Amino acid sequence: MFLGMEISVALPWFIIAQVLGLITIFFDFWSYQIKDQRKYLLVFSIGSLFWMLMFIAVGAQVPIILAAAFSVLRGMVFWWIFAKDTKKRRVGGRVFLYVALAIGLGGAIIGVINATPETRWLQIVMLVTALLFVVGQYLPSKHYVRAFAMLYAIAVLLLNTPLDTFNPMGILIEVAKIVSIVVFYVLLVRKGYLVKKLKEIKQIIADEVAKITADSKANEVATIMPQAKLERIVAKMIRYELAAIDYQALTNFDGIENETRAVLEDIQTVADVKNILATAIQIKAEKMERLPKGASIEKPN
Repeated sequence: MFLGMEISVALPWFIIAQVLGLITIFFDFWSYQIKDQRKYLLVFSIGSLFWMLMFIAVGAQVPIILAAAFSVLRGMVFWWIFAKDTKKRRVGGRVFLYVALAIGLGGAIIGVINATPETRWLQIVMLVTALLFVVGQYLPSKHYVRAFAMLYAIAVLLLNTPLDTFNPMGILIEVAKIVSIVVFYVLLVRKGYLVKKLKEIKQIIADEVAKITADSKANEVATIMPQAKLERIVAKMIRYELAAIDYQALTNFDGIENETRAVLEDIQTVADVKNILATAIQIKAEKMERLPKGASIEKPN
């Protein structure tokens, strides 16, 4: 016997459940990389659908299947509500949120009551984190839902498995969720670092560009940065600008215009740098022409 059925019958369903679990992991991981709330809810709901199908395939008990189904419904309702900012939708969203919390609270209390004394405290932890997660999906900040999802996933892992029957894929789903959230913040910190360094580089280049004009004298030319170093800094600026582009913001004309403007400004900066280098070379050549034969000009520092 396996999963309460003959092995020949249960094994194919177990394999199907693992495949559905892998699909769930994909959508879960993807959803927590998304910053837009509505798109996150849509992808999350699709993942929850495969999560529900996994429970059905593995032969889980009806309550956990219903919980997964309600997760799909909750995500899609929020997705629809946030499509337009109207008073009716805001009120409807709050009503549905309260209903969701009431249903979740009722089911969780039953789970706590039926739990063994040894695991009851874990059930209480999962109750609190699950309710926080539901509230986090409704809140506008992208950080609340990730923080509460992390706590909820950890609480589930503390119970060893989110399933009532053996299914290692359930554990992998929660681990993948945690990893996805960690990756999101690693990329967020990396982008913040790139933006900070980009500002520093642009300031350095701006200072160098300001040193040379058409009326610059030879002694002013000597104060600019060496050509090779300046060219390397400009190249780094372009790389950082491209790496810092928020591709998720390219969903409307405003987002595309903002990102395009930043790149065009960098291209203009490259042109400015080329001009100051050309000016520096020209001034140096003119000075050398005025020097007596056999004399030399000092190289810029």
